[in-house]
Amino acid sequence: PIPPAPTSSPAPTAPESGLLPTPRSTVLAANLAQVLMIAVCLLLARLTFPRGWRQFGLGRQRLSSDIVWSAAAWLVALVICTLLYWGTIELWRLLWPSWVPQEHTVLTVVKDPEIKLGIRIIAIAGAAILAPIGEEIFFRGLLQTGVKKLAFVRWGSWQHRWIAIGVAATLFGLMHTVTPQHIPALIALGVILGYAYERSGSLVLPIFVHMLFNGKTLLWVSLGQQ
Repeated sequence: PIPPAPTSSPAPTAPESGLLPTPRSTVLAANLAQVLMIAVCLLLARLTFPRGWRQFGLGRQRLSSDIVWSAAAWLVALVICTLLYWGTIELWRLLWPSWVPQEHTVLTVVKDPEIKLGIRIIAIAGAAILAPIGEEIFFRGLLQTGVKKLAFVRWGSWQHRWIAIGVAATLFGLMHTVTPQHIPALIALGVILGYAYERSGSLVLPIFVHMLFNGKTLLWVSLGQQ
């Protein structure tokens, strides 16, 4: 079977014994952490941006335009990230023939027929909705903006923006060290999301792209279980 493309929500190690957390507790804890992160990041944005959430990228935007551009950016990300993912898999197999890539915990939960449907739905909702919102608010909204302000600004140049995009994208990819085969593809995804944020000034755009990216993988896996 063809393994799914990477999903970008954090992936704690899947439980292997009764001494480790159950899928239910792992999923609920991950979703609660995402909700708390979203709340804290929104509060920080409200306090640190002079014009509040509007300047942060969550003000009134042309939603129809964001939807159109998010679809285009998602297609670009899908092609680039899929190629990088397969390239990374082949390189790892060439260098370490005995290596077996670890599966993302959310995908393991979704594919396990022994896990209750409600838990699987919660896992999907967390990866497809909460993770994109929380990660984009933090990595693009706060981290990328913060690095951009600290970088040297040369009038008319995008240099400081590219530095910020690169730093945020790299840290975004390295957050997923539990599944190292995903890191190069997710760094590339982070660059695309960061560029979308800089070009549009809207956090809604990268959030939509991120949702589509994760949602496609989850849909693929879910349909494969029918």
